[in-house]
Amino acid sequence: MTSKGFAIVRLPRREPAANAPARDWPGPAALVSFAAPFLLVFQPLLPLPLEWLTIYGRLILAPLLVALLLPRTQTWPALLALVALVVSTGYEAVMMRGNDFAILFCSLVGSVVLFRFGAWAAPRRDWSSVWRALVIGVSLANALTLLTYLAVVEEYIDVVALLEALNKVDPSEHGIARFSLGNAIQTPFMLSALLYAGIVSGGQSDRGHLWAATLNLATAVMSQSRLVIVISLLLFGREFIRSGGVARALTAAALVAVLAYSWDPVQAMFESIGSRFGGEDFGSTDDRLFLFQHVVSGLTPLQILVGDGLTAGAEYMRRTRGEYRTVEAVILQLPFEVGVVGILVIAAGAFVRQGSAIPPWRRPTLITLLMWIQCLVFLPIFNLSPVIAVALGALSVKSHREVAARRELARA
Repeated sequence: MTSKGFAIVRLPRREPAANAPARDWPGPAALVSFAAPFLLVFQPLLPLPLEWLTIYGRLILAPLLVALLLPRTQTWPALLALVALVVSTGYEAVMMRGNDFAILFCSLVGSVVLFRFGAWAAPRRDWSSVWRALVIGVSLANALTLLTYLAVVEEYIDVVALLEALNKVDPSEHGIARFSLGNAIQTPFMLSALLYAGIVSGGQSDRGHLWAATLNLATAVMSQSRLVIVISLLLFGREFIRSGGVARALTAAALVAVLAYSWDPVQAMFESIGSRFGGEDFGSTDDRLFLFQHVVSGLTPLQILVGDGLTAGAEYMRRTRGEYRTVEAVILQLPFEVGVVGILVIAAGAFVRQGSAIPPWRRPTLITLLMWIQCLVFLPIFNLSPVIAVALGALSVKSHREVAARRELARA
């Protein structure tokens, strides 16, 4: 109280005007984050309007809204430079492979924008509900995937009809081996990345993280993708250690019951996974080595500087190996298609002047590091890359803080 009897009141600090457009986002964003995993996983089975909305939403609508409504992310100079470079070097691809070029272009630019968005949204306390909704949405998608797999195993759903509806190649030949409702690597990896980002960014108040991690591990094992299994297993171990005794006991009992009830198919799945970890399936290793040799020895200085243009890697594979397909390694695709200049522009758009966001090479957790390895070494730029970029942007802020907090506790 002052001498005149008036209390001194400190007014709450007002947010900068630049953040004002984003203050009403958490409500609608929570609904989108809850629905997005289901829409992305079950996209081929959706009615056509919803399917197109899911495709254009992640490739065009979401990056455009983020770029327009979050001016403080300062992505526009880098984006304009990237667009100019990609269009000038890829004019031939625009004319001859316009659809492939457009998808790759939107995936690349959208990844830069949504990475910045994830880094912006992760530390905001008013967005915690958005990340928690994402955890629930991923868990729902994983649970429905698991139920679909069980229905196929029990022959309630015809596997050939299902895989044909999912646009799988030769469904009668592959059956349900490496079962996934999307690509056997890309889809479970996307769900794992979103789940980890949601858990880390949503806070520690939720008690269902162990169940979410258990469902995620189950779908990763069904897909038999090696690095995704390792990531999911580490995430499961993280949540198992952090959970209480009752949750641990219930989870362990549920796992034992599942293994006892369906040991034969599980055993066959484990044997297949063991053979894959043993090196019997090297995936696209030969293709990566082949393109690496060309990048090292065959490109001119101008091509090294600005690249051969988007889709050039896939076209090169068609000319030399007779199959139009991209080499599944971003660290080879980017030098080949956008060159050193393009890589620098992308890095500037993703990391420079990022506010509180920290570059991913600074004290990442092991899970985050493995996710970056999966993205850069074992995957190309593809139509789910912008979605994964949201998770990596969030983890670029959050994961290094988690490591720092753990070290402080150890010192204390």
